[in-house]
Amino acid sequence: MDFIEPGKNQLLEINPELVVWTAIIFVFLVVVLWKSAWKPIIKAIDDRNSKIKKDLEYAQIMKSETEKLESEQPNYYGKSS
Repeated sequence: MDFIEPGKNQLLEINPELVVWTAIIFVFLVVVLWKSAWKPIIKAIDDRNSKIKKDLEYAQIMKSETEKLESEQPNYYGKSS
């Protein structure tokens, strides 16, 4: 068993075995997440994009209808006769 030597910082040492295992686990997790989570994430993003587009189109329609109604109505509060 390795004991910590006084004055030596083991956090800054590179352990080749640890590097290899970290890389293997990272690649494994990326593959698993790519297979299982990528499609639901992309679907959620696409659904959100389409909802935002619909909401923007609806807001534009409502704005134009509001402007039309404002132009048709007499100005009750701005001018008094």
